[in-house]
This record gives sequence, C-alpha cells and structure tokens, in this order.
Amino acid sequence: MKKQLAMIALAALGFLVVSAYSQVTVEPGAVIGIGSFWVTSSGGGESSSSDSRTGFLAGGVLDIGFSHYLSLEPGIQYSGRGGKSSSDGVNETDEFDYLAIPINLKVKYPVTPVISPYVLAGINVGFLLGASSTVTEEGVTTTYSGTSGLNTLDFGFDLGVGSEFHVGNIIPFVDLGWYIGVANISSDASSGYSSTNHGFEVKAGIKFKT
Repeated sequence: MKKQLAMIALAALGFLVVSAYSQVTVEPGAVIGIGSFWVTSSGGGESSSSDSRTGFLAGGVLDIGFSHYLSLEPGIQYSGRGGKSSSDGVNETDEFDYLAIPINLKVKYPVTPVISPYVLAGINVGFLLGASSTVTEEGVTTTYSGTSGLNTLDFGFDLGVGSEFHVGNIIPFVDLGWYIGVANISSDASSGYSSTNHGFEVKAGIKFKT
C-alpha cells in the first residue's frame, strides 16, 4: 500500500512539474524610454536632494511567463542617471551612465484578450560605465569626465505599473516605473555622508511570442 501511495505521489508530482513547464512562455523584446533622476544625499543629521535631470534608457528584456497572471522579467539596459544643482551662481549637472540589470516580478490582470495591465516590483543592479560633470559659472561652461569619487556599483528597487497589448505574436507595452536607490554611489565613505540615485522612468517597448 505504501509503495502504491508513493507511486501515486511521484506520478502526481511529475504531472505538476510537466504542467508547470508546459505553461512557461518566453517573450524576448526591446525597450526604450526616458527617466527623470536626482541624487539624494544624507549625513550629519541632514538630508538634501538635487534637482532632476532627464536621462535616456534603452535595452532588452526577456519575459518569462509562468501563467497568464505571473511572469519574471530580467533585462539589460543602458540607463542615464544623475542630477542637477545650483548654488551661488554656479550650475552643475552630473551625468552617470550605467549598465543596468533589472529583475522584476510582474503580476498581470488580463481585462480583455488584448489588454493586460500589470504591476511590477524587483531589484535593479547598475554597473557604472562613465560619468561627467558640467559646471557653468559666470557664463563659462566646463565639463569634467571621470568616475573618481564614485562607486562602480549602484543597487536599488523597481516599482511600477503598465499594460501589455496583445496583437497576434507582437506585444507592445508601456510602463511607468520608480527607481529607489539604496546603495551609496559615493566612494568617500569616511565623510559620513551617502548619496543615492532616485528617479522615475517612462518606458515603451515591444515583445515577441516565440
């Protein structure tokens, strides 16, 4: 009897595994967009935020669907971050270029066979590719390039909402996301201050059923 129960349990487990695997879909795609980013600094009991600057993003995504309602979406993208500041007649714009790897969990709610709104949440790891600062003082603009004083790794969380539009084997999508940086992007830890990236991103893209 025990042997028969074990056989039934194994058969049921195998059926579940096969059923789950058969439902997995893979949809590669591409995405472009713009982001409004700023830098928040804190330390010494005080905190401040820079003005926002507009950055560009572009890259690829891979939607791994486990059902009509749930999918995992890793990606690899270029992301322009940074911020602006102004003090005593001196204007400075900091531009940080990252290779970002977001990994988001998406929960979808198909309202029609064509339209599927979703919410997403996940992590976002960024590797610093380059940086520059443009300083304007008394009408003279100077640009400095280099990553000195910056950590090479950024890390944060993604939150967002969006919608997919299923048109045959083509799936256009749009979403609005919020990036919440938690890693200190300044390499000068001895100062007691930390700086983090934050921003909003508006994306549009297209995926393909395989």
